[in-house]
Amino acid sequence: MEYMDRKIKRTHSQLARLLGKSEKKLLLRIADMEDELRDEACLNSFISGFRLAQGIQQELLADQPPYSFEAEDEWHACEKFSQGKSS
Repeated sequence: MEYMDRKIKRTHSQLARLLGKSEKKLLLRIADMEDELRDEACLNSFISGFRLAQGIQQELLADQPPYSFEAEDEWHACEKFSQGKSS
């Protein structure tokens, strides 16, 4: 961590020496926007994970068995068979 602190201070000093006042303000605004975007991305990621976990929990606690492609195929086959018999 100490290494990163020194690196940040050195970069800050270099920027202060090389940039004018308006450029510094622009750079600070860009850094703030980056922080906001990162925070929003982290929040959206957390919300998505929470919704997924909640959906899995609801599916596990549901009275109905989990969705089955085989059961759906069987149901469609029975429907076709019963429609063919009634014709």
